[in-house]
Amino acid sequence: MFGDKLSYADIVTYGFYMTTLVSFAKFRAEIVDIIKPKLTPELVKLISVVESDPLVVKHNKVVYILRYFDSTGLAESSRILLTAAGVEWTEEHPEWPQEKPNQPHGRMPVLIEKTTDDSPDFVICESSNIERYLARTYGFLPVDFKQAALQEQVRDLISDVNGLFTSYVYCQNANDRAMLFAKFESLLDTLIETQTTLLKDNGSTGRMFGNSLSYADIVAYGFYINILINAAQFKPDIANLIKPKLTPELVKLISTVEFDPLIEKHKSKDGSLVAVVSV
Repeated sequence: MFGDKLSYADIVTYGFYMTTLVSFAKFRAEIVDIIKPKLTPELVKLISVVESDPLVVKHNKVVYILRYFDSTGLAESSRILLTAAGVEWTEEHPEWPQEKPNQPHGRMPVLIEKTTDDSPDFVICESSNIERYLARTYGFLPVDFKQAALQEQVRDLISDVNGLFTSYVYCQNANDRAMLFAKFESLLDTLIETQTTLLKDNGSTGRMFGNSLSYADIVAYGFYINILINAAQFKPDIANLIKPKLTPELVKLISTVEFDPLIEKHKSKDGSLVAVVSV
């Protein structure tokens, strides 16, 4: 804008359009389609010139590595969050159990955050911890602690349902297995009722909170893709048992999340959940 080198005006202009066209899209997906046609060739050129300026290329950049097995499982919601955030990330599938001693807590998933400013890698583990870190960092959880807690308590209920199903899978005693599955079904009914109430209270829009993709929406979708598709390897008839329990509000949520523009690039390893619940 001024002179022949990078100026303050150039930098703040680039920062404004980065925030508006990238960050704000998390809260209003159509904002890019609204603003892009307004950009003049001169502004497009400025954006390109600033982004490729050697002084800006050195600007700190964050990339992620997600370590997990080559399956949906406990990492699916984190994959969706990374995709929705629009960040650069890759996935690693360590040899197991050979690499178990090299993972934090000896468990996966593991998230590694790398930066280009020579800072040490930031490494965390435990699925819900990874999810919440990403959700807070990229705006899928509210800043207000009370509003965030309303979403996080639903995630904790999902953890309890998953825990009962895992106990059922690994239980060897037939009587105990039957008891565990009955407990699983009972708590699943509570989860479905809770989620359905939230969806109804939010206007039956296919979203649990507000009018954009939220942490609660993402982890709900991740849970159902696991329990309806991935869990069939442990209980082949599970989809037939659970699908009749799904309310119209939950089916709409599944469709709303799967077709959200923020995650259109996400391709689940288990395929389309919408296709499963629509049959």
